[in-house]
This record gives sequence, C-alpha cells and structure tokens, in this order.
Amino acid sequence: MKQTILSTTVLLALVGCAKGTVDGTVTDGLTGAGVSELRVLAKSDDAADLTCMVLEGTTDASGAFKIEGTCANATYTLSSADDTRFFEGDHLIEGGGPIAGHAITSYRAPEGSGVYLLVDGELKPQKTYSDVSSATILKTDQVVKYPETKPPADGWPEIAADSHVLLLGGKAIGMTWIPAHDGPEIKFDPDREGITHWSLGEDGWVYLGVVVRGQDDYEVSTSALDDSKAISVSGAGRTAKYLPADAIPAGRYAVMGEKSKRAYVFEKK
Repeated sequence: MKQTILSTTVLLALVGCAKGTVDGTVTDGLTGAGVSELRVLAKSDDAADLTCMVLEGTTDASGAFKIEGTCANATYTLSSADDTRFFEGDHLIEGGGPIAGHAITSYRAPEGSGVYLLVDGELKPQKTYSDVSSATILKTDQVVKYPETKPPADGWPEIAADSHVLLLGGKAIGMTWIPAHDGPEIKFDPDREGITHWSLGEDGWVYLGVVVRGQDDYEVSTSALDDSKAISVSGAGRTAKYLPADAIPAGRYAVMGEKSKRAYVFEKK
C-alpha cells in the first residue's frame, strides 16, 4: 500500500512539473505596428510549482515574444510589465503545452483615470484649466457658460495632426465637448443665478456652447465630433477612449462633465 501511495505522489509531481511554451506577438492598436522591447508577463495563481508561477518574455523588434516553462494544469494571465501599456481584453492561457501565435493588441494608457494627449507614443497628462460659471443673458432665457479665467490666445493645448486625445475612465469618457467662442461684452441678469455682476467687463471673453455676436445676436453651437472614428477599448481594469485628431473639427473646445465646474481646454487648428 505504501509503495502505491508513493508511486502516485511521484506521478502527480511529474505531471505538475511538465512545462510548456507560449509564443505570440504584441501590436499597437492605434498604429498596427509591433511593440518592441516590451516585457510580457505570465502569472498563475494555481501553479503547483512555485518556480513557474511568474514567467516572462521580451518582444523583439517585430513585437514577437516567447515565454518558456509554463506549468501543466495551471492557468496563466498574460499582461504587460509596462504600467503605461495595457492589453485589450483578457488573455488567459492553459500551461503545459506549446501555444503558438497568441495575438495581443495593446494600447498606451497609464493606470487610473484622466485626460491625456497622446503624441508620437508619448503621454501628456492634461490639467483642468479653470472653474466654469454660467449666467443668463439679460431679458432672455439663454444661459451662457464661460471660464472664470480667460484663456490666453496662446494658452490652448493644441491637438496636433496624427495625435489622439485619450479619455481614461468612465468619468472622462462621459465628458462633453463644448465649442468655445470669443465674444464681446454682454449684459446678464444678476437675479437669475444670484450673480453680483451685470457683465463680465471688457471684451475678449470666451463663451461655451453659444456664439455671441452682440447683446441680441447669439446662437447655440454644438460640437460635431466624428465619434465613429473613436476607438474604445478595455482590459487590465482600464477603460479608455481614443479620439484621433481627424475626428475633431477645427476649433476651440472646453471638455467637461455635465455637473462639473472645471473644464479642460483644447484647440484643433
């Protein structure tokens, strides 16, 4: 009886130690090019052998990688070792055998949430520019929003050609793009919102969502983003939306949530 138990234990150990390989490619979802010099991790929570719980391989110039030594009867999750690049979807594999041609689409985005400009593969975090207030044009029901601090003419972050605006996280993705227009001084109704002023003072203010030409000459404006060109992806706990420059018509914009009091500002020339 003891010999049988011992033989079974040895057999299970041998099966648990059987090794496999995974090879595949990592491409960039925005450019389609292979991602080079990226460490790809294979992690398992149920591997019987501690030596094969975390394995890795590094991509070559074409984005190809190979990971050796995966344990049989173990499930692995493939992930990026670079915290500014994530894999779209869930990449689960079973160890113990050869897995060839595993394809991974990756995207550049940090952990967390926020708004970024993605230019030539470089992430540029953006900050909200100003508090936004609103007032009603005198003797009308037309509400006008405006940044409390006037953005200077050269102070609008530019959305350059071939770049992307990255909206990371549900809050950022749900923001509205509001056209921003230069306008003259106009009078407001201070009793409507409890504001203490009749106007903003000198000319040169920026109004959001309303083209103001004069006290009685104005019209509502809306953005015409081509959302069909946006790329929405998720993976590794991240939800991201990439707006290419050519999806954004020329103009200036305030980007903010419906109930937010602060806005990001951008210009597309």
